Amino acid sequence: MTCVHLKKLYQFCQDENVKIGGAALIRIVCEQCGVQDECPSILMEHLEARETQAATAQTNRDEK
Repeated sequence: MTCVHLKKLYQFCQDENVKIGGAALIRIVCEQCGVQDECPSILMEHLEARETQAATAQTNRDEK
């Protein structure tokens, strides 16, 4: 289970639209609690797909 400190970090990233990514696996460790959380790269692939869609939509708008 994610500790309160990592939940705050995730909430901050969501609130400020900050994205964290890596090649394969992201491992985040809370030094205060010793809790470790891992996010698979599939999350990064989802983000990249969403960014590609947004860029394509912007290009289509610019061409009109």
